[in-house]
Amino acid sequence: MSDDFEDDLWVLFEAESLEHCTSCEDHLFGDDEETTPGERLNKLFRAFHSLKSLASSMGMQNMVELAHACEDILGAARNGHLSITSDIKSGLIEATDLMRQLVVTTVAQRKPAMIDGVISCLENLKMIAAGSETAAEPDSLVSTNSAVPANNTQDEAADGSDASSGQSGGAQASSDRFVRVASDSLDNLFRLSGTLVAKAAVLAKITHNAADVTAGLLADQSQQLIEIRNQLEKVSRDIDFLNTAVADLRLVPLDDLARRLRRTAFDTARKVNKDIELAVDGEEMRADRAIVRTLTDPLLHMVRNAVDHGLEAPAGRGDKPQAGKVQISFSRSGSSLKILIKDDGRGLDVERIRQIAIERRRLTASEANEMSDSQMQRLIFEPGFSTASQLDDTSGRGVGMDVVFRNISLLGGEIEIASDVGKGTAFSITVPGATSTEACVVLSALTPIYAIPSRVVVWIKSAGELETEQRRGIEYVHHENHQIPIQQVHMLTGSQQNTTSLTDVKIILLHVLGFYFALKYQGGVEFADLVFEEPDLFISKLPMVSGTTITDASNVIFRLDVEKLDQMMHDRS
Repeated sequence: MSDDFEDDLWVLFEAESLEHCTSCEDHLFGDDEETTPGERLNKLFRAFHSLKSLASSMGMQNMVELAHACEDILGAARNGHLSITSDIKSGLIEATDLMRQLVVTTVAQRKPAMIDGVISCLENLKMIAAGSETAAEPDSLVSTNSAVPANNTQDEAADGSDASSGQSGGAQASSDRFVRVASDSLDNLFRLSGTLVAKAAVLAKITHNAADVTAGLLADQSQQLIEIRNQLEKVSRDIDFLNTAVADLRLVPLDDLARRLRRTAFDTARKVNKDIELAVDGEEMRADRAIVRTLTDPLLHMVRNAVDHGLEAPAGRGDKPQAGKVQISFSRSGSSLKILIKDDGRGLDVERIRQIAIERRRLTASEANEMSDSQMQRLIFEPGFSTASQLDDTSGRGVGMDVVFRNISLLGGEIEIASDVGKGTAFSITVPGATSTEACVVLSALTPIYAIPSRVVVWIKSAGELETEQRRGIEYVHHENHQIPIQQVHMLTGSQQNTTSLTDVKIILLHVLGFYFALKYQGGVEFADLVFEEPDLFISKLPMVSGTTITDASNVIFRLDVEKLDQMMHDRS
């Protein structure tokens, strides 16, 4: 057997096995109203059987035994001899996790692996199958006395055939519609299409400016320029279509994110001994995978908080149902993605937040009393702020909600809070659904050239228009109710200022993560849509650089790392 062929087998085994593990998780956590518990149980049985077949083909006996033990439990449930309780579901989930780890480790080693936890999990599954453990409340996966038609799957398992072979024709037809593409290739294509859009915009600007001088030309020359402009407009439209199509390639379904959120809610609920009802809507929505990647950790943290910190313990829910409700929904609003995370728990206690803010000297008593309830609620986004009475490894350490706010803000998104004491809390998040070019203010008089994302620029004004004041050698500018220190942008970035004209001095006001920053800059500014790449190892060590791009004139432009301004503010305070 050639090495290439063997590598292909391992790759195929890994892809199919992980897909079946994901399928097991989906069916265990599934809340699809169109699928009956019996149907879901049959699909779950087939997924574990497929895993057993794949493991057997690669000589992974420990994974074969795990999958077979899961089959035994599900077989008993389908025959009405066993109820799938939350404890049994937890055992099946643990087995799924272990099989996923076995697959990844085995593929990496190119030989069957052994990992911790397999033996104890296997013993637990065998005890469940033998009926030595008594379940409590039956889970929604299947009811206590409802035998489920086996559809001959048990017979298929006995003779070793693949239970999913009957669907192979449909699966083959479906697979013809998709191809695997390396993510690096996709990112490169996306960057190039974005660059084309930016260049087309520059060409369009040039041709429209040229229209002003065509009046003095001969008629045929003028007509030629008009024709050139028309053709460029057509090319620009085609490039826009291309960029839209390429951007669509980067859109991924939210089902994988929804799966992780379900799992986090389940694990957290078991850890803190709470019963929950979780509803996830809109997971068929799609969003740019870079945005989904950035959102994942914040959303996982918010779901953990909702279960652990938001929902009361069963004994403290009063007239509410014992099972706390957590709702997660995804929806579209124009080109934006909207996310709602809602619970029916205790809600945010504004007076408690106010008291803690005063005790920890975040606010004076007069400042706290002047703030509205909504302003007080937003204090939970402050670094280190927590209302938890005790610390544990799930929540209460004051680490997390500030990072949630930061990550969402850096995406150009917003997060709103609606909370009633005793009724629950809802977090509404709005973020862009896709990313392409980034609108920027280019500071062309600096060497190297820096660009500031336009979304954080409040205004750009001539220094002569503004009244500033000096205090202890620091110049301040007034904006609304804020006194903002002015920083020299060339000193901040370590760049060279090429313009010395005092008549061209500007103040650029930025708003980043709730803070205002004022930059003094000498020289002209340009407005451009740019496509940035991640800085390489050398450039990433330069101060205040978070991306790079190269112009047609071979000028390098650095994206100003506006997020570091926020860090500087915290360091200074």
